[in-house]
Amino acid sequence: MQKITVKSLTRIFLAKWKWLLTGILIGGLLFSLYAVFVTGEKYTATVSMYVQNEESGGVATSNNLAASYILTNTYVVILEDADTLEKVAESMSEPTTVGQVRQAVSVTASPNTAMITVSATTGDPELSRSMCRAVCRIAPTVLRGVVSSGTVTAIGEVPAAVKTGPHIVQAAAYGVGLGLLLAMVAAYFSHISDTTIKGREELQEITEMPLLGEIPRLH
Repeated sequence: MQKITVKSLTRIFLAKWKWLLTGILIGGLLFSLYAVFVTGEKYTATVSMYVQNEESGGVATSNNLAASYILTNTYVVILEDADTLEKVAESMSEPTTVGQVRQAVSVTASPNTAMITVSATTGDPELSRSMCRAVCRIAPTVLRGVVSSGTVTAIGEVPAAVKTGPHIVQAAAYGVGLGLLLAMVAAYFSHISDTTIKGREELQEITEMPLLGEIPRLH
């Protein structure tokens, strides 16, 4: 069996450069089309909410801030709960399912702060903004009913949603990489399945014996 070296692999891929180029083009094109026509445009609305321990009385002491940090992580879990998401869907002015809310809404806690970030991503900028508003609207009531302590307040009005997709360049880069990899694998297996000897160098690599002479091809 012929020994596989970097030199031999390079020769294989150079001989199959058309395969590699085709893989790159097809992969990049398919992934780009997927991003445009399947993923579609995405718009994200984001708003921040401040968590405050009601027992603090408005005084920011280290103990009160620590209590707010604990409440923040608890609030994130509650806001992502199925019952809360169902209330969000019910409070929407346009018909919205719990599944749509679950897929669109994300709630995260900012590290070492008493801040919660709520974001909603959909294909409609107004729908994304409406979902964020709905979360801000029901959050105080839901959280107070579950935890019975602390309060949460949205910082300002929910701004207009911004376009966050599709990521065509990123998708194309993934497609190019995958297409190139598949083309390289196909080129390699095509080479090892071909038992013909292509030239003098390949014959010497296989036999590891000196070449005594050659018979020229007569045209």
